[in-house]
Amino acid sequence: MSARTVLAADGVMKRWPNGRVALESVSFSVDEREVVAVVGANGCGKSTLLSVLAGLESVDAGRVQFRGTPITVPNRAVRLSRYDQRALSAHRARVGLVFQQFHLFPHLSVGENCMIGPRYGLQKAPEVAKRLARAALERVGMHEAFDRRITELSGGQQQRVAIARALANEPEILLLDEPTSALDPQRTREIVALLRALTAECATAMVIVSHDLALVREIADRVVLLNAGRVATTLPTEQFLASDEPLIQAFLSQA
Repeated sequence: MSARTVLAADGVMKRWPNGRVALESVSFSVDEREVVAVVGANGCGKSTLLSVLAGLESVDAGRVQFRGTPITVPNRAVRLSRYDQRALSAHRARVGLVFQQFHLFPHLSVGENCMIGPRYGLQKAPEVAKRLARAALERVGMHEAFDRRITELSGGQQQRVAIARALANEPEILLLDEPTSALDPQRTREIVALLRALTAECATAMVIVSHDLALVREIADRVVLLNAGRVATTLPTEQFLASDEPLIQAFLSQA
């Protein structure tokens, strides 16, 4: 792990209560300004991996590190020390997670949705939280929607607000789960352009789970292929898309 590494998984294993293994010995890292795409068949563990990286799911073995600091998520067998709890809280604040279904609060305005993280996660004063929310909405081209209701927005607009909500905490890395899956081609192009701008202008590292190979080609520096919860291969994007390795070809033929 280099000095530029923002987030790293080292031998991560995750097993569900029914005994099914979701992740097994998963290791990879993400450096500053780097965009890593995580791909694989349905059920291979991609979304679970994002939850683990975000500090929302515990692991059964291995560890996740943010800037070299190990992150521990409590479970029935683990009680956190004050130090570990502070480290986990700081980690969650510095990692922005954008859910596939957005999970925006429909009873709140756009601005109120974006203020939640700074206000209650970062414990910022209301006026500071509002400033951070407005700045994040400005970055995604939704500054005029601050007082609008979520239910008034299109799917593409809601996706932008979901990204802004994650950006309001000023995270060092964004984790995005299928960011273009529910969008039409025009909205997809807009989101791709937005994500490219964020990496170029804001030095934001990203991990993107996606089935959209056009998105992967456009934005990812590197591709991690998961197969049955394991990292099958990690390659620069162009090498991955041009590879004749049977497992990669099998995935590409079905994507």
